[in-house]
Amino acid sequence: MEINSDFECGNIIVNELSDTEALLSIRPDTGANYYQWFYFRVTGTPDTTRTFRITNAAGASYEKAWNGYRVLASYNGNDWLRIPTEYDGSNLTFKHSATESTTSYAFFVPYFAAQRETLLHDCESSPLVTRRSIGKSYQGKSIDMVVIGDENRDTKKIWVITRQHAGESMAEWATEGMLRRFIDANDSVSQALLSKATIYVVPNINPDGSALGNLRANAAGVDLNRAWAEPTDKCPEI
Repeated sequence: MEINSDFECGNIIVNELSDTEALLSIRPDTGANYYQWFYFRVTGTPDTTRTFRITNAAGASYEKAWNGYRVLASYNGNDWLRIPTEYDGSNLTFKHSATESTTSYAFFVPYFAAQRETLLHDCESSPLVTRRSIGKSYQGKSIDMVVIGDENRDTKKIWVITRQHAGESMAEWATEGMLRRFIDANDSVSQALLSKATIYVVPNINPDGSALGNLRANAAGVDLNRAWAEPTDKCPEI
């Protein structure tokens, strides 16, 4: 089998590899020691039971999160299933007999820049939404925000800032669901809220870290969620 993580959101280090077993470790965040997020692709003959063992699981940022955890797998990148997984206090181990020649495995379902751009484009089609860039990331990526409602109204202002921690892709999925409800003119609940408030949403404030496959940090190794009090030039996102 072959293992690859050299793509957006990818993260894994291959230590030993045979056709049926892989000893792996999770790469720490860029410029930092945090780690837990992983995402990699395996290519090999289908219907072969393979064992994957992440050997540095005990040192992960949230070691207790492995208890009861099950790895996610996908053949097409859209539909994901859970794989039985064991944690013995040192290694995170899962076995899988893939029915296709290519299988992706991940800590959680990834969320990609192309999906974000599609979402922002869809939001722009609504007369309720204004989109603008509010700055640049450490690597120069645009940080986009959408404003839902009339900013000039004397209403409540609600801010939603998503994904300060790069590896929390589930938060960006949730934010997409929320935004799609806000731009649905037939959604009575969201429209009732918009009659009383203006909503400011930043779908991803850490685009560098998420693209790099980090857990917490941006491209400079900064945990943005801990930088609000004293931001530096290493965290222009804040």
